[in-house]
Amino acid sequence: FSKKRTIGSNITESRGYDITLKNNKSHPVTLLVKDQIPVSVNSNITVTSGELSGGKLDPQTGIVTWEVTLSPGAHQKLSLQYEVKYPRSERIILD
Repeated sequence: FSKKRTIGSNITESRGYDITLKNNKSHPVTLLVKDQIPVSVNSNITVTSGELSGGKLDPQTGIVTWEVTLSPGAHQKLSLQYEVKYPRSERIILD
């Protein structure tokens, strides 16, 4: 998921990712899934987290952690979304 919009002198870019988990084993499995959202050290650039599907966000590092237990044959989808707002004069790379 990706969306870019301009409001006044700022640009807002939204990103979203789906993580799909599936257990093909014949017994339950516990997984620790980690992903990361960007962290800004520039005061002109703000990053806001969106939907995290129950994941725990560490605001210092931007790491999102999920602990998931899947029963045999089960599958689950995790969602990770964030929004970056920055001045039009700045150039950033999110991909």
